[in-house]
Amino acid sequence: MRVEDLIWVIVNITRLGTNARELNVQLKYMNKFLKKVAEGDVSGRLKTKSNQKDEFTQLKTAANLMVHDISRVIAEVVDGNNTVLNIRRHLEKAVAELAVTSVQVETKTQQSTAATHQISNAVDDVAQRSVGVSETIQSASKSTQTGVTVINECVDSIPHICSLINDTHNWVE
Repeated sequence: MRVEDLIWVIVNITRLGTNARELNVQLKYMNKFLKKVAEGDVSGRLKTKSNQKDEFTQLKTAANLMVHDISRVIAEVVDGNNTVLNIRRHLEKAVAELAVTSVQVETKTQQSTAATHQISNAVDDVAQRSVGVSETIQSASKSTQTGVTVINECVDSIPHICSLINDTHNWVE
């Protein structure tokens, strides 16, 4: 082998070694980046080169797009969770208000029941008093009828008494 050929082989082997090291460095960098993503850190991005035909540039661009999409999905999930939390707070507030309203309705129902009971008692009392008044009126009516009869008899007996008095007066004279 000639020296030129040997130099050419050494240079190419050196280039291959350099390329292999560069590929290894890029793979380690991408591996580190993807581990961070797997741990939940989606804030980082891979630096890309302007050569879009380079496979590593394409791979980094795809990884950056994937991380961007994951970030967007996570943000939507967080927004959804916040919405659910707000709905939960509103529901808890509505349930608390419903409980208060239920207690108020129960209190009003108890008050209505008590008032209805009092009204019922008052109606019973009025009915009993009405019966008593009716009995008193009937008794007064009977007494009045008896009194009228007695007075009529007295009035009817006045001429007889007058006659007796006249007879007694005549006899005494």
